[in-house]
Amino acid sequence: AEETGAIVEMGKWMLKKICDDHRYWLQKGYPPVYISLNFSSIQFYERNFVENIQDILAEYEVDPKYLIVELTESLLVEDSQKAIDDIKKLQAVGIKVALDDFGTGYSSLSYLNHFNVDIIKMDASFIRNVMLDSKTAIIAQAIINLTKALHIKLVTEGIENWDHLAFLKENNCFSGQGYLYSRPVPFLKI
Repeated sequence: AEETGAIVEMGKWMLKKICDDHRYWLQKGYPPVYISLNFSSIQFYERNFVENIQDILAEYEVDPKYLIVELTESLLVEDSQKAIDDIKKLQAVGIKVALDDFGTGYSSLSYLNHFNVDIIKMDASFIRNVMLDSKTAIIAQAIINLTKALHIKLVTEGIENWDHLAFLKENNCFSGQGYLYSRPVPFLKI
């Protein structure tokens, strides 16, 4: 989809679907929830990236504060000035920005200085082997401590068992996602 450019329209469709589902939940009386969506570099470097998102949120009457735009580290390298500008535009309207798969790409701590992200998502590879490899545990602890010191919310990906959760609690990391909580579930309209 990225090679053909179809990812742009697919991404817009996905955001519309998520916003439609969010609106449906609100109409049924459920409390609002945060919705998170990954964007590819093709989408992100589209000229009207931020405006397209704002238009879709307005169309479905979704408060921007409930959207989290997930970007990868490698995406930020390609055109850092556009990335900085678009991140500021997204945040100015209340949209949160997450740096996804942190620590696996072209990871540079200088990104944390230049790109003012709201959330860092620590890649699952760090938690997967945390009980078996002391170096991995030290790196995971360092990421946890770094995000705390920088006042950036950390979400740990790949929490699949109680040992993973115990390690995170022990290190004062209280936000995560993974199969321990739930496998993906289908959307059902009631």
